[in-house]
Amino acid sequence: MVSAVIPAIGYTQHAEVIQGLSDILQENGIRLMIGHCGYSLEREEQIVTDFLERRPDAFYPHRHLAYAGDAALAGQQRHPGR
Repeated sequence: MVSAVIPAIGYTQHAEVIQGLSDILQENGIRLMIGHCGYSLEREEQIVTDFLERRPDAFYPHRHLAYAGDAALAGQQRHPGR
């Protein structure tokens, strides 16, 4: 399973990327889980936390996942013993 966080569902660029990603993943038997954050950092962080509880194989980040705090959060959730 791959998780994706997007800010706006109706924005053409995001829709095209998600459609292409979904098509490729589906061809390979992988499911896509999408979270809509609406350009809210707090909402995006909650979605990431919720998704990490489901232990996805990969993330397609929107923007804030590149920040060190989110990377640390991802590392803690993925590897709790470290």
